[in-house]
Amino acid sequence: MNAVETNVYRPVVGGYSCPCPINLSPVDWRQGMLIRSANWLGDAVMTLPGVYRLHNLVPPGGCTTVLAPAKLADLWHSVPWIDQVITFAGRRLSAAERRQVRAAEPGVSVVLPNSFGAAWDLWRSGGGYIVGRAGRGRTWLLRGRLPEWRR
Repeated sequence: MNAVETNVYRPVVGGYSCPCPINLSPVDWRQGMLIRSANWLGDAVMTLPGVYRLHNLVPPGGCTTVLAPAKLADLWHSVPWIDQVITFAGRRLSAAERRQVRAAEPGVSVVLPNSFGAAWDLWRSGGGYIVGRAGRGRTWLLRGRLPEWRR
C-alpha cells in the first residue's frame, strides 16, 4: 500500500436494519443523486457515513453530486465516491449556480441541512424528487418527507 492509498477515507459502516422510510420507487433517477451538504466542516464530516449510504442507493451509471458551500469544496473533492461537486458562494444559490444544479439533472436530491433555505434552493433549481426533514415551513417543498425533529 502506498502513502496515497493510506490517506483515502474508506468508511466501515455497520448494518442498518431499519428500512428506508421513504418510497423511492417513483423516482426517475435520471443522472443520479444530488446531496445538499451541511454548511459547516464538522457537520459535513459527520455526514460522511450517511452520504456513503446514499451513494450506494444510486443505480449503476448514475452520478453522486454534492452541492456544498465553496469553503467545503476541498473536503468533498477528496471523497472518492463523490462524482461531482457543485459549490456556491453565498447563503443562497445564484442564478448561475441554480443552472449548474439543473444541468446535473438529479433524479433525487437530499437536503441535509434542516433549513428552509436549503430546500428552497433545490426546489428553485429543479432538484427532482427532493427528500428531507419536514417542518420549518419547508414541508411543501419536499416530495419525500422524513418526520419533523421534535423540539
